Amino acid sequence: MNIFEQNYRSQDVRFLLYFLQQAYEIYGQIPESKMEIIKNKVTGDSMRVYRSSLDGDENDFELEVTLHPHSQWSKFPHFHLGATETFKVVLGQLSMMVGDKEIVLTPNSEEVIVGRNEVHCFWNNTDEYVTFRSVISPGTVIEKGIRATYALANAGRMNKLNMPRNLFELAILGETLDSYSPKLPWRLQKALIHLLAATGTLLGYRKRFERLVEQNSTNRKLKFDLKQLEK
Repeated sequence: MNIFEQNYRSQDVRFLLYFLQQAYEIYGQIPESKMEIIKNKVTGDSMRVYRSSLDGDENDFELEVTLHPHSQWSKFPHFHLGATETFKVVLGQLSMMVGDKEIVLTPNSEEVIVGRNEVHCFWNNTDEYVTFRSVISPGTVIEKGIRATYALANAGRMNKLNMPRNLFELAILGETLDSYSPKLPWRLQKALIHLLAATGTLLGYRKRFERLVEQNSTNRKLKFDLKQLEK
């Protein structure tokens, strides 16, 4: 066994021990029927749901994300018009860009709060897994978009960048994510997204999108009513 193999196995052991510890803690706090751990077959990343905005009167979406070594799909600067996000690393090192600053978060770092309209992105620039917790508030719209992303990936509809291969499906997904690039006026982006999504609806892509998402979602409360989301 060479040094690389030894280091790789050591990393896997540390991640497994952390995962088992967290699973023990969670099962002691959250009923098994509400426990969700979702894997993205395209990126190899996973998401663990602590609180869902789809459940009852809950407004926030609290999740824990584990990024695969050198996971780069989320390294796209964006901002949200209607939600704030927090980032707290519990394992490994998370690279982030917030505004015009690039930072590296570790378990010893303080929680980072990203406000509405604040440009940000994150990625894993290491050879190890990185796990962080996040609270999105309010979380309903973005939670549906994130769940749709995982569902489409597991249905084989996403490319290696974790984006829909089909332009119309990309637009329909874009309606749910409340995410905009800082490179173009957000109103222009929103208008283009709605135009493409409306065209996709006429061509029958929306019904297929909704069917694929609902069939591949781990949460049966995930239903799409985009008119309601836009209110």
